[in-house]
Amino acid sequence: QQKMQQEMMALYRETGTNPLASCMPILIQSPFFFGLFRVLNGLDEMASGSKQPIGPLSRDLAAQAESSTIFGAKLSDIFL
Repeated sequence: QQKMQQEMMALYRETGTNPLASCMPILIQSPFFFGLFRVLNGLDEMASGSKQPIGPLSRDLAAQAESSTIFGAKLSDIFL
């Protein structure tokens, strides 16, 4: 196993590859996913008026998104 790790490190040096480079896309995307989660998680509160709307997402639009369905099932029931 140690021999395999040494060969992998040699391969990384030979090709100029960084083994941590594959983590960069998820690190860049994670703030957007957290923001999207917060918006989608608060749709019911925005629709009821207990929470302020965010940007162009009005109270009516939040209510429409909250009551939307796909294949007859409410989206808010599927994800929560």
